[in-house]
Amino acid sequence: MLEWDLSNPKKTQLRVENCSVIGDLGVVSTILALRHTSLPGSERLRISVAGYIEEAPWLRAALRSTETGESMLQYDLGSDSCINLVLECSREPTEDEILLASRDSFMLSLTLQSKQADGKSQNLKVEILSPKLKTLKWTKPVIQARQVAIPELSRVEKQDRDDVDLFSINVTQPFTRLEFGGPPIGALVSGQLSCLVDDEVKKVSANLSVGTVMARANTGVACELRSGDEVSIGCIVSINEVFDAAEGADILRMQFEWTCAFSDDSQQPLSGTYHFDLQLRQGEILSLKYRDASAVPNMVRSRTPFAERFPLEFSVPISGGSVQFELGDTIEFDAVFLDDSWDVVAHAHILPEGEKASLSDRADFKLVQDIVVDPGNGGKIRIPFHNTTLDETGDTDRYQLFVRFEARRLKVRAGMSLVAEDDLFEHKYGMIAVDIVLRQRDPKYLICLDYGASAIAAWFGRVERNLARELIPLGSYAYSLAGAHSEYDPNKKRWQNVLIPSTIGLNPSRHLRSRKAPLSYGNLACVGTKLQAAEKRMAMFGRTYDVSIPVDRNFISDDDTANYLHLQTIMIPDLKRMLMNADPEFKYRIKQPVIERTANGLQTTREINLSALTADAFHELGSYIIPNSLFYAQDQLDGPVVSEMGDERFDQWLESADSDVQVVVTHPSGIAHHKRELYKNAARSFAKGLTGAEDSRAAREPKLIPEALSAAYFGISRSPLRYEGTRMFACIDVGASTVDASLIEVKMRHDSIESWKVFAHFGATIGGANLDEALLATLISNLRELFSGTDPVFEDLELDRRFVRDEALKTTLLPRIQQAKRVLSEALMEKAGADGEFRWAREGVGSAFTVELNEILRSASPGQPLSERRTPIPGSNELVHLCVRTMSTGGQAVWMEISPELLDADEPVANPSQTNPKTVARTLGYAVPAMLIREARRLGLEDPQWVVTGRASLWPSVFTGIGNTAQLLGQPVDAAPHRPFSADDMKNATVYGAARLATSGLEITDGADHSYALVLHDEGRGVVSEIEYLDTRSRSEGNKIVRFLPNRWLSRVLPGLDDVGSENDITRDEIVHLFGIFGQNVVVDQSQVKPGGLAGGQDQNVEISWKRRNSEVEFTVGDIIVRQPRSRLAGT
Repeated sequence: MLEWDLSNPKKTQLRVENCSVIGDLGVVSTILALRHTSLPGSERLRISVAGYIEEAPWLRAALRSTETGESMLQYDLGSDSCINLVLECSREPTEDEILLASRDSFMLSLTLQSKQADGKSQNLKVEILSPKLKTLKWTKPVIQARQVAIPELSRVEKQDRDDVDLFSINVTQPFTRLEFGGPPIGALVSGQLSCLVDDEVKKVSANLSVGTVMARANTGVACELRSGDEVSIGCIVSINEVFDAAEGADILRMQFEWTCAFSDDSQQPLSGTYHFDLQLRQGEILSLKYRDASAVPNMVRSRTPFAERFPLEFSVPISGGSVQFELGDTIEFDAVFLDDSWDVVAHAHILPEGEKASLSDRADFKLVQDIVVDPGNGGKIRIPFHNTTLDETGDTDRYQLFVRFEARRLKVRAGMSLVAEDDLFEHKYGMIAVDIVLRQRDPKYLICLDYGASAIAAWFGRVERNLARELIPLGSYAYSLAGAHSEYDPNKKRWQNVLIPSTIGLNPSRHLRSRKAPLSYGNLACVGTKLQAAEKRMAMFGRTYDVSIPVDRNFISDDDTANYLHLQTIMIPDLKRMLMNADPEFKYRIKQPVIERTANGLQTTREINLSALTADAFHELGSYIIPNSLFYAQDQLDGPVVSEMGDERFDQWLESADSDVQVVVTHPSGIAHHKRELYKNAARSFAKGLTGAEDSRAAREPKLIPEALSAAYFGISRSPLRYEGTRMFACIDVGASTVDASLIEVKMRHDSIESWKVFAHFGATIGGANLDEALLATLISNLRELFSGTDPVFEDLELDRRFVRDEALKTTLLPRIQQAKRVLSEALMEKAGADGEFRWAREGVGSAFTVELNEILRSASPGQPLSERRTPIPGSNELVHLCVRTMSTGGQAVWMEISPELLDADEPVANPSQTNPKTVARTLGYAVPAMLIREARRLGLEDPQWVVTGRASLWPSVFTGIGNTAQLLGQPVDAAPHRPFSADDMKNATVYGAARLATSGLEITDGADHSYALVLHDEGRGVVSEIEYLDTRSRSEGNKIVRFLPNRWLSRVLPGLDDVGSENDITRDEIVHLFGIFGQNVVVDQSQVKPGGLAGGQDQNVEISWKRRNSEVEFTVGDIIVRQPRSRLAGT
């Protein structure tokens, strides 16, 4: 140790070099020892040190006793004593502080003072030059099995020697943020190679080698590990051993169980198993096929081995996650050549995990073609990735990278003449498949679009600020164009009107953009209401339909009802619902013809192509509505929507490059593949309109996020029941046209979601629109009842002639119903306050559902007012009343009042139907939550806490029904929320959640497949009488003894239906019946299974086993094998 004798008064400064400083919290680093050898016997020299170090505030200087180990800032030094000057780590340094301390010019300055007994003092200075920051924390090594050569390059002929290098075990000591300062750690790696033949495990002798040392695998080989070291241990086996074990089999399933023990007894040993297949034929090992993602070629980026960062699964992100990859980075392979006479060319292709494709020819490899492998460059194969890598791949981040090798060499022949190429060259072919993870780098900006059944919302901003809650004021911009619309609230500030109706206009004569913003086209030939202008508009944007968003309703007057009804047929009020109920061809018939652009010019049609219409609508939103709404916010509005931390969002959009913006589009959860592709194409159309990018390589591939997971993320993040640790949540999102239910296990950390796992999920096309239709049917039937009898109490009333037809009555009543629902939910929210319960009021406002009927009902005697009343309507059991009241401001108010007894569904509905509001409430508020609770219990999970989102769930009969169901099934009162989020949050939960979820790193696919089950149909009653789940979703393989009957089917089934339920809550038969009323099947798909050898399907017990294989589930029943698709959630 360096010592400083303070006897020399002229020496006041000391420089220390090659000094190590430990950066672990609480650890002390000794710098030098201080002495004074010339002090008189009893005299003392007081030494003081300044603890604070300006260059490194995470360190503290101190004096430390060599005897007691006590740290102090002052010490009385004698001639016979010694004190150590130390540095104590008071906190761990940050990355920036480590970077600063790693510079060659970095220096620590320590200030000391010596004071003699006579009061004389002297300042001393210690300079530590270029200190070496280290850590004493030892990180366990990463152990990974790797192939040592290309697994399949035609036939790998038997070598002259009998031994074959099968693979290597690579032991890597990762670099830590600080250099490891301790001694090297010894490691002993051993293992056992075995194979599976005819269900019998056989041991195979193998040797392990490192350098020149070779030992039996079960004995092991030793090595030493320092920070950054990588030791490759080869596994060598005799070919004869392999063929003796195979006993003639063509495929040999092998595994190597390895253990790594350490010389430091405090370190627990590591162990694992490596699986691979050997394909054998005629004394040759033809290929190695690796069954897990841990076996990969030697892939590196720059100088840092990937294995240091991904110990179990080899991940190759595109600038995402903890490894920073920029677009254009490459994966690098080490190629192994047969010999120098071969020319090798490689081709690459990428597919989502589990997807199959024909890859038999060079043309099938679309990612990279003709990569020349140069032996002079070390045999490196470099495969670049770019934006279009993910173009054809959905939203999963797990892929398989296929690399095809083509090797050829010239045949040497005497007297060679002109021959065909196949005869001139000798060819060998081979291919490897590597499991990888691809992620795009985090974008600079993010725009999220939620196209709902009733309204559209959008968010735009910087990714690092995506906690901002302000949406783009689409509603205010639409109001500036077309006036009031169904989503505009005059009581809100203009920047708070963020929604526009999702209605699409298809009438060129009423094209809003052409009339209100003609200069936005940049070509006056596109402006106007004639067909020639419409054709040019469609041709300019490559559209099929002349879409208009928003729709201009200003032309409608009270005297123009017939014209309005005619125009209704060329407006699409609910595109999303049409898509969910459409056939795979996406054709939808309407009453009146519309204009469609085809290759042969314009034509009229009554059959709309919903796929083309969706893409056109999304393009209009991206190219016109979103940018102009951003400009409108900047130019016309004041408020937080204009500026975020001083950056105006319109300017951000103008300045952003194509690759800076990530487009996120939400979609209904669990949709079939063809509908998912429709949304993907529509999202691309939106992105193209927004960025103007013609080159798809320049723009990011849009990201699809399921609405259910988006809403669940928002709801869980805002739930008062969240806390540190792991918790189960049941999430229900009720939209205008769909309901989605999810069972998610969430791990919270620091009040945010760290990770989650989706255990169950299902959706159905049942939502607020069904409730509106049921309420509409109830109102119309009671209105008709007013005039069907002879009760004199209604003689002074008559129905306005404009509403004699039901179609006209529906058109007028529907927006009034929707407004009445909003007024009701606001009133109940106000009554509930911060701590109360959201439910029907006992009296006064909110105690019934009221719909205004002014102008629909009028006095039968012109000029005479109606008499005030609250009269029950005949046949309603006094549950529906007609009310008339004279207002203090003049005029009269007429409305219909429906009692909650006609709307709540806490008991089974006597005559369920789509026109009964109780049926909707029973399905959404009781059937759906009961399925989630029963599924959680079937899977052995804890009872969930509830999160409810979606504007349609603000219907009190639905919201309170969810809480009632939880209690009926034994959950505590506080499991379900007593009060919903605000109306704005309930509606916008999806777009808020998607904006956060897009960059959270959490699972954003539909994740959970429906489990297969054995379903017994009671054909006599037409119901499902028994459901027995096989857990094909949660377990990759398994078996079960089951009872087979003639009507037992193997089917994918919605979750939570094995419990038959009871009359006290809700039975399975009732749930199945309720779903069927709305055209929804609880049995997603089915195929009848009759095991061979069972005559006539007689009642017998038989074993059924299953095994998941990529995109399929293979079932073995008796002596037959059935393969079923393991696709994403079906249902809609």
